Amino acid sequence: MTGVFKKKRISSKDMIKFYHTATVPQLNILHEIASQHLQHPPSASWGYQRFPLTFSAEPSTWEYLRESTRHPVHEFARRMTANTDISKKAGSIGSAIVEGVSAAGRTLVKYGVQAGQAVIKHRDDIATGVRIIKDTANLVSQVGMIAGLVSPETHERVTGITSAISDTVDKHKTKPKAKKGGWVDAEHLLANAY
Repeated sequence: MTGVFKKKRISSKDMIKFYHTATVPQLNILHEIASQHLQHPPSASWGYQRFPLTFSAEPSTWEYLRESTRHPVHEFARRMTANTDISKKAGSIGSAIVEGVSAAGRTLVKYGVQAGQAVIKHRDDIATGVRIIKDTANLVSQVGMIAGLVSPETHERVTGITSAISDTVDKHKTKPKAKKGGWVDAEHLLANAY
């Protein structure tokens, strides 16, 4: 997230600046949201994902916003700041979208950081759980192969996948700390000190 999307409180001054400095990805997300509100299917550019937030506006407002995002930034800014009824409505929707995306992004980052911290804190326990799952999957696959329920190729795929997952988890385990100190011969040390 960049620019106005990073702010907690977005002012009208921030929105004017955004209209004049919007990046191509920012214009693309506005275009995608407007298109989806006009009942267009999600595009490949955004991985065919439906945008989770909905906003209420007339179709003509969505169409105006959608068309505005397909112009160069200076023309986008002119259209969004024009003193017309439709541009004011599109500007309001644009502001609501920016605030919604900004709030959603902050929430995702907040919980993503918390999840990452939890994973790091409990990585050894997670690694133990993964090893147990790996051993169980390999055992079930081996028994299935012996019983004729699983082909040898499937068993090899299962063991390959579980090994790859286990190797990845093992890379991120905490390493044992190097031991400090050691044995010292005090008599030899004292005898050579003087």
